[in-house]
Amino acid sequence: LFTSFHLASSLIRAEPFVYYNDIPESETAGMADFKKLAEGQTATLPPFTIKHSIKIAAAAPIDVHIYSKSAKSRYEFYKKVILKKLKKTIKVWSRRDNKLKGDCRVSERNIRLIKSPVEIAGHPTNIEADESNWIVSEPGNIFCFMDKPYAVTILKKSQAAEPAMAVCIDKDTIFARFNAIAAQNSKCKNRGGAGDADWVILYKGPAQNTGKLLASDVPGNWMDGARDVTQAAGHSFGVILTDVVGNNVNVKFLAYNNVPPGIPNVKTKSNSKGLIMISTAVNVNDGAWIVHTVPGFPAAKTGYSWPEAEIAKGHLLICMTIAETQINTVAASLIQIEPFVYYNDIPETETAGMPDFKKLAEGQIPTTPPFTTRRSI
Repeated sequence: LFTSFHLASSLIRAEPFVYYNDIPESETAGMADFKKLAEGQTATLPPFTIKHSIKIAAAAPIDVHIYSKSAKSRYEFYKKVILKKLKKTIKVWSRRDNKLKGDCRVSERNIRLIKSPVEIAGHPTNIEADESNWIVSEPGNIFCFMDKPYAVTILKKSQAAEPAMAVCIDKDTIFARFNAIAAQNSKCKNRGGAGDADWVILYKGPAQNTGKLLASDVPGNWMDGARDVTQAAGHSFGVILTDVVGNNVNVKFLAYNNVPPGIPNVKTKSNSKGLIMISTAVNVNDGAWIVHTVPGFPAAKTGYSWPEAEIAKGHLLICMTIAETQINTVAASLIQIEPFVYYNDIPETETAGMPDFKKLAEGQIPTTPPFTTRRSI
């Protein structure tokens, strides 16, 4: 429950349609904004955007910030109001058009679109059928309910000319659950696995359960790994491999290893180990390429398991976030080294026009020069 009716001053800017009210005036005496809300009065004077803060009544009160704008503000709500007020990157789950896209032009104040579909505690959903609009911040702890979708037009009206409101809860446990949904993609992950990274390098020394990490978000120094490599979650490669060892209808991959998991006595000249991941979501061009040195790893769709015998040995793992459109270039190099492909569920519809990837997936061996090659991604 909220401790007061101070939220009325934010609501009147969003111009809600009040269809029922039986709160007596004796309960709201001295609350001018509540009177305006109850009577359907519209805020006509500046400021056209506003922030109010309230607290959820609890043993430990939880901060709630309400951002609202009137139709007269002419601001695009997500970029011009929320992004500027939070002063952080936001990750957006919302119905959207093809006009408003992700925006990474301002450092540390990006707009990133959460891919669709996703799962919420085992329940699948997608933006085409989902009416909800919400965001999480990066860095974290803020979750916001949004009452308008991320689109230029809403029911043929300009979004900038529409009133809008966001209810933002500053609570780590709520944020963590929604941020986990936002993290369901095929990109490399940073040290703790909560955020995306352009590249990540993990070196695990012999007889060490944790490794040393370099990542694009903190490239200057080696960091201790967030968790043991034997753990399934809470560290970079554990998170990025979630959809390899588990199931996600939106992430597909090809895996190769000269010592493939669960397949004994494989004869191959190759010593290469790695995998290519892509997202099959509409209008998403995400992908990742992982190269590593671990035999029998990872096992596809059977749960995360670091081979026990490999703890005693040193290993190197590298993850590179790439565009899905570049996997044919990766494949053109891989077919030269004749890797043993032990799993592939990337549909042909995703690789149409990629002849080298087709050769890689089918195990074809190049028989004509050049016998050495160089490719750039």
